[in-house]
Amino acid sequence: MKIFVIFSVLGYTFAAEWGYVGDIAPPFWKDLIPENVCDGASQSPIDLPQNAAMEYDANLAEFSYHGYENMATSNISVHNNGHTVQLSILDNQGTYITGGGLAEQYDALQAHFHWGPTNMEGSEHTFRGHKFPLELHIVHKKRSAMDITAAANMSDGLAVLGFFFDIDGYDRDNAALEPLITSLENVRFKGKSRPLNIDFSALMPTTEHSEFYRYNGSLTTPTCNEAVVWTVFENKNTLSTRQMAAFRTLYENEEGQTAHKMTMNYRPVQDIRRRTVYKNYQTAVPSSYHWGYHGYEGPASWGMYHTECAKDHQSPIDIPAPEQLEFDINMDLDTLRYHNYASNFDGELFNNGHAIQVNIPADAGLAIDQGGLGAEYTAAQFHFHWGKDSRSGSEHTREGRKYPLELHIVHFKKAYGSLNNALFYEDGLAVIGVFFDVTSDDNDNYVDLISAFSDISYKGGNTTVNVNLRNLTFHDLGSSNGTHVPYFRYQGSLTTPPCFEIVTWTVLIPPIKISERQLEEFRKVYHVAEKSGYTPVAYDKIDKNYRPVQPLGARRVYMSYDLSPTAGASAVLVPGFMSVIALALVSMLLHS
Repeated sequence: MKIFVIFSVLGYTFAAEWGYVGDIAPPFWKDLIPENVCDGASQSPIDLPQNAAMEYDANLAEFSYHGYENMATSNISVHNNGHTVQLSILDNQGTYITGGGLAEQYDALQAHFHWGPTNMEGSEHTFRGHKFPLELHIVHKKRSAMDITAAANMSDGLAVLGFFFDIDGYDRDNAALEPLITSLENVRFKGKSRPLNIDFSALMPTTEHSEFYRYNGSLTTPTCNEAVVWTVFENKNTLSTRQMAAFRTLYENEEGQTAHKMTMNYRPVQDIRRRTVYKNYQTAVPSSYHWGYHGYEGPASWGMYHTECAKDHQSPIDIPAPEQLEFDINMDLDTLRYHNYASNFDGELFNNGHAIQVNIPADAGLAIDQGGLGAEYTAAQFHFHWGKDSRSGSEHTREGRKYPLELHIVHFKKAYGSLNNALFYEDGLAVIGVFFDVTSDDNDNYVDLISAFSDISYKGGNTTVNVNLRNLTFHDLGSSNGTHVPYFRYQGSLTTPPCFEIVTWTVLIPPIKISERQLEEFRKVYHVAEKSGYTPVAYDKIDKNYRPVQPLGARRVYMSYDLSPTAGASAVLVPGFMSVIALALVSMLLHS
């Protein structure tokens, strides 16, 4: 039996009342109208699954958008229909899409939005469980369908483009949306409309929007006709907290009636059942996703794209209290050796867009071995992590304490030949972590390095610097007298995507001293490339680049000295025979 309906989401109304709360909420939709399919087998929205549950479809070519960027003659009307704010095309003069794996041309009818009461929810579709505060739907009718009613009774009668919105990581307004945001004040109540001069392209992401997901589903409002070819785009649009709040000022009721704010108008995700979700890109991670440290690109989303980032042995961690640490004399941690750390070398100082990095040439000969590593590891590069002020910045923490800066010296297992090769082995890397603390005086050993930051202000910038890792860290790292700098040891991961769990971590206990003035120089470099005619602003700077601590779980953290009550100086059998005084110093560092 065919279902002939007129639905409010397309600009019309039907008699039955439905909504999003109480006894007219989505769970009750199936009972509100006799002839509906809200309990059908192919309902929308859905949760877009992990890559492993998707299939690549080579036939999903890019879309061609016609008239999206010049809709001045289309007479756009913004309208509050009591369920959403809708932008209707009153006089379609050629706004349509082709391509994208669609069988024919689909004509644009309207666009509307779904949102929630907070910025933690609102989108109808979810992405691997993640909810967005806003979702845009642009609704199209199949050109060969005579009218909306006919299209609603075809399995592919409608094509809807879905776009997620997220709060910009720096909470900036989206200027392209501002005409719409401003117009909401004039359509606050149900039934209110006004003309709006805006292009649909202004509602879509400002960069490319070619990567997408495809499945067959339904309208997300009664009568839930299973007539929609859904395309949900990977690239996200952004808006500010202020702009997002403007949607929640709308009312479900007409002016003068009992006031009900339209704070939630999204349907929960439906069972995907036996349907397949397709994607139009072959890579594991879409090119439009770029990881970072702010907003949706931040650490909370890494695991949705890089599955290793969601595993159980991740770094960094919070180093626990001394009584929770372990010492195992059989691990020989107190024998860790540093080779050629006292040698000067010319390294490439590089701004990779995420951090300041120095690449160490292979012929520098810097390496570490023994200390429970089981093999020699060659130094490949070192880099820094910092925060927007001196109250945070380090990736690892100690008993909850955050340091303003952390240095990572990255080594790969020599037997694997290169850093890239080592990434494929569970014992591929050994990383030395060093904390920094603030002092009033400049650290003279960092003057030359920091002065070169001006040459790498922008992403991609590089220059040559002459450095000495012993001078940048501790004198004992280049010593041959048998002493060693005390440290913590645990097994973990890279602290940036792809987060491979291949790292033996050695986190040195004592911090290096550096001045606040020198720290500020780290915060001046940019995460954007230099562009002709563009003057960078504050949010273009790398103001923080640290991943929050990850659960330790069942992992153990070891220390390189035995500080148990029964251990004496004789328990610390390092070459050079560490004295009782030195042992007391280690204890003081652990408890500081």
